[in-house]
Amino acid sequence: MAQVIVAPSSKIDLLDLEPYKWKLSRKYPTISPEDFEILDLEYRRFLLLKTMYPNTKFSPTRNMDEMWHQHILDTSNYRKNCQQLFGKFLDHRPYFGPHSPEGLWESMSDKFDTMEEIYTQVFGESPSADLDIFIEKAVRRSFCNDGGVPGETCDEGDGCE
Repeated sequence: MAQVIVAPSSKIDLLDLEPYKWKLSRKYPTISPEDFEILDLEYRRFLLLKTMYPNTKFSPTRNMDEMWHQHILDTSNYRKNCQQLFGKFLDHRPYFGPHSPEGLWESMSDKFDTMEEIYTQVFGESPSADLDIFIEKAVRRSFCNDGGVPGETCDEGDGCE
């Protein structure tokens, strides 16, 4: 049976996500306190999976991705938090539709399936359903992933978005 992890690691648990929730509340005023708890938990679990499986590429759910976007916009803290959690900068690769490289969508879809499979093994349940305000009904996954060259940081490469 899979190991069920209830609480994130202490470093992840110590992250202050309140400013990012506040930003999201301004953009999406209908998000309830319960929904914010889901966003908080899902993003922390995404980060925990990235610490547990550092060489595995994941595409997040939209719940995870929305919080990730807000965290990234706080560039100084995001850079510091990435260094503390991963020992490197965690790149964020968006999907740009027709402006994306050939095969990227399929790759991101595979990375989403990988994340969902590992998530279920680790936490004993599937990721929470994405909030309706974040999703296109026909597509459950986000349009982002943590792509990039392993071991490369934004300062070393040309691929930082």
